[in-house]
Amino acid sequence: MRAVKKKGSGIGPFASISGFSGAAAVAPLMAVPTSPHWAQPRLFALPQRWADKMAASWRGIVEELAGKGRTHGAADVWLTRRLDELERGRRAGIRPNMGDSDLCQLADQEARDHADHHADIEGRYRVVWAHMPAEYLARCILHKQVQTARWLMACRGVADLWPDGPDMTDRGRLARLRDPVFWRRVFRKAHARTVESCAIRLGLVNGRADPYISRESLDIATKRQAANAAMLKHTLAVSERGDEMTLLEVAERSVSNPTIRRGELMTRVSGFELCADDLGHVKRWAVLTCPSRMHKWKHTSNGAPIANKKYDGTQPRAAQQYLAQQWRRLCAWWERQGLRVYGFRTTEPHQDATPHWNVLCFFAPMTERVQLKKLCKLPTDAVTVFDAGLRRYFLENDHPNEPGARAHRVKIEAIDSSKGSAAAYIAKYIAKGVDGFGLDVDLFGNNIERTSRAVVAWSRVWGIRQFQQIGGPPVTVWRELRRLNPDNLGDVATVADTLRDAAAAVNLKLTEPDEKRAVAWQRYVMTQGGPTCKRAAWTVRMLMEQREKANRYGEASQPRIVGVVGAGRVPMAAPAHLVARGVAGGGYFRPAMTAIQSERTEWVVISKGSADDAIEQHCERLQGLIHAMDAQAARDMALRIEQLQKRREDEERLREALPPWTRVNNCTATPMLDTLDRSTLEVSAGRFAPLKRLRRKLDRRYNWNSGAGGPFEGVDHEGYFSAA
Repeated sequence: MRAVKKKGSGIGPFASISGFSGAAAVAPLMAVPTSPHWAQPRLFALPQRWADKMAASWRGIVEELAGKGRTHGAADVWLTRRLDELERGRRAGIRPNMGDSDLCQLADQEARDHADHHADIEGRYRVVWAHMPAEYLARCILHKQVQTARWLMACRGVADLWPDGPDMTDRGRLARLRDPVFWRRVFRKAHARTVESCAIRLGLVNGRADPYISRESLDIATKRQAANAAMLKHTLAVSERGDEMTLLEVAERSVSNPTIRRGELMTRVSGFELCADDLGHVKRWAVLTCPSRMHKWKHTSNGAPIANKKYDGTQPRAAQQYLAQQWRRLCAWWERQGLRVYGFRTTEPHQDATPHWNVLCFFAPMTERVQLKKLCKLPTDAVTVFDAGLRRYFLENDHPNEPGARAHRVKIEAIDSSKGSAAAYIAKYIAKGVDGFGLDVDLFGNNIERTSRAVVAWSRVWGIRQFQQIGGPPVTVWRELRRLNPDNLGDVATVADTLRDAAAAVNLKLTEPDEKRAVAWQRYVMTQGGPTCKRAAWTVRMLMEQREKANRYGEASQPRIVGVVGAGRVPMAAPAHLVARGVAGGGYFRPAMTAIQSERTEWVVISKGSADDAIEQHCERLQGLIHAMDAQAARDMALRIEQLQKRREDEERLREALPPWTRVNNCTATPMLDTLDRSTLEVSAGRFAPLKRLRRKLDRRYNWNSGAGGPFEGVDHEGYFSAA
């Protein structure tokens, strides 16, 4: 019988070697490469830890293939695909290993490129189309510059970074593109997101590696925060009274301080809970998670992360936008069902950086659903509507039958008073997202200090808002009311009752020091119309003032807050007809709207130095502004006089050309220049209001009437201001 040769024996160039028995004998004869030399230039552009990890993974695959008698071609393909994935996460020449100085150089180059393109377009158009009207030519140049700038940004992969705001103009957008400071902000944000996107693609963000955010992004955020703190520490803010304070001290007294921020959040949450207790509202807790396709990793039963094959490359910012979009649709659906909710939601990351929401809501136990066909309202259980809406928009809308979806995507729980208050449910999530107060470790046993820093850095890198109030009046009005002293509001007969009540509620510690701060928020909410009151019915709003000075890009500046305005009622005397009949009693009111400016002080930001020097500089700037406004007012007056003179000459010529048709001239004589008064010149007193305001500021520092010892010595302004 013929012997059957073993598969692989006696075949190929190793057939004549004695003792060769197949592929296993090839391994000792093959040289296993130790590093991918062909990929060194691409690996050099990555942070060292990333390059080492990818090279180590490549060597592991090569050794595994060599043990099977195969070459390292498959390992090269794997590394190429991973590097290509990282390339797709880069744009505009931004590399993950770039430092801040490199980003500044890149920003300067980008601004110069845009400036050169804009100048080239304007030069060519003004040469070729010089015969066109100037106004039309300017519009054409502006349109072409905007088109070219958009095309250039699209070619560099930063089309989504196009400056777009509600009050921006095309000229302002082009001015931003020519400004290196604008590009530094843009590139710093893009670099941070590029680093984190590449780290997620490499699988460096999970429970076993770096939870929530990569080590590189956390180091960048920590160094940037330390640099900002150093800058604030060495920068002074000097008031017009001569008080000086570092910007770091100012930040520590505001909501930028984590302790103050956490305390204010807990005050608002507890205040909402007090409102719900008084109104008999339902308390509900929900956890909302993104679909499985948005998660880079999934976890086994023992918590070990494994790669998710369904992952579609969704980044945390896109996942947050998905949750926000579904929430907007849900609120609209609730409104159609007659349900209005209020409360708070917090956003925090999973260990793979995908966001999820923790929602604390309060609402009335019964709601009235409108039946349009029957033109009636039917009472409905609000809890059923609340739960059905969450499942409809966060579960049923996207693969509801995938494994684990119904168990993890939407979790709804009723607040159990035996376990704690509603504020206690959300307290640990607020502490985790601020400073880790009262906690030792997180849910996975990680150090809470590192976890809190990682969560805050994660929210800043991806531009995700951690805490959001649901319903209720705005907190900005609350903060502005705290600037007012209730005892200095004025007479009861001149101040709206709602404004007086709101100021008293916010400043509760002045009148009732033993009450909790949550009671102040509760009374403020009820003064504004209740937690479910619509925006149009709020009784106290912000008092805004339009700034006269334009921003650095030539656009109108945003209005600034100067106080509050309240719509309510004030007491009034009894009507005259009731008094005449002798039946007049008390309790008569009339509608009133009261605007009160809060107490504010002008501050000047300078480097550390003398406060007197800062005040002198501030006064010099005010002096220059006054002289500039004087010159502008003089030019306007001269132009008006010239127009009146020209009109008088035209009327005189017309009278000479057309003799009167009667024997008597009934025409009114045109006033001469020496008889013109202020009403003829049409110069309103409002034109001089800015000058008076600036003079009042300077009066605090200098004595104008003395005429000596100040920056305006020898300048006669008295007649000018008295004339105004």
